Amino acid sequence: MILYLAAASVGDMADAVSGGDLAGTPTNILTSYHYFKSIPIAEIRELCKGEIVLDSGAFSAMSLGAEIRVEDYAEYLLAGDGANFRAFNLDVVRDHKRTAENQARLEAYGLAPIPVFHIGSPWSALEELAERYDYVGLGGMVGASPKTAVHRWINQCFRKFPNIGFHGLGQTSTNVMAAFPWRSVDSSSWLAPARWGSMPIHRNGTITAVGFNVLTQRDRVHLRELGIDLANIDSRAPAAKHAKLAASAVAYIEMQQHLTKRRAK
Repeated sequence: MILYLAAASVGDMADAVSGGDLAGTPTNILTSYHYFKSIPIAEIRELCKGEIVLDSGAFSAMSLGAEIRVEDYAEYLLAGDGANFRAFNLDVVRDHKRTAENQARLEAYGLAPIPVFHIGSPWSALEELAERYDYVGLGGMVGASPKTAVHRWINQCFRKFPNIGFHGLGQTSTNVMAAFPWRSVDSSSWLAPARWGSMPIHRNGTITAVGFNVLTQRDRVHLRELGIDLANIDSRAPAAKHAKLAASAVAYIEMQQHLTKRRAK
């Protein structure tokens, strides 16, 4: 399984890459066109030695009242030719017909976007995708409830279409990552130290977000080995923040390695 660490800024991406350096393995990055459209893909490739996948960021743009045009997205992707990356379709949540139209329009530019299927869309839409593609993103799950229904839907996708490799868009729950045979997922939960003041710790196949004041001795030893100054762990200074995010990225990279080894067995 490939785990992409979602980055909303160059700073996020640099911290994720630093985490990969600490872990001794290249970091895989998901960037959003909505946030990175002013940065050429070639420049992103220079910073990231792992795999790169782009999301259109249409949901984020919609939430902010912005719009992403297919023509602009296509132009950005075409300009990155040769940078060795993949990109998802410009999907439209709760509108499988417009999502399919955007897929076709991007392909008309000579691009090969990863198609996206949303929870709530008719199964016939996924049946059509299964006839043409072997890799599909599953979306629309972030914020959907109840969680049991979301999990049933994911299970149906895998059961009905065993020949498709699925990517879980925004699937940050370690339970969901571990429960299904994903080809890939992306996560922004590794940004917890910056968002919520907690430290994600990998423990035998799960990620636990631990408050800085309740870290175990084992956690503290591990963080010191990763270069975290525990005396300043609550500090908001830029250097402390970057170190904590890099260590957080390590936890998710360790989770990826654990799941990959478990599935290989």
